[in-house]
Amino acid sequence: MACHLPGYAIGSSTFALRPYKIMPRPTQPTAEIVGAIALTTAHRLLAAIDEGDL
Repeated sequence: MACHLPGYAIGSSTFALRPYKIMPRPTQPTAEIVGAIALTTAHRLLAAIDEGDL
């Protein structure tokens, strides 16, 4: 179950593929890592904004 905490970044990632194509299984871990890095970066940016660094 997902919940949203105020001030906490949430997100999803979408990867475009050609019509009727499925993402090859070997690339799925890489896609997950890209999403995790993006979410971590969002958390760091929010923290920097809260601290007045940005």
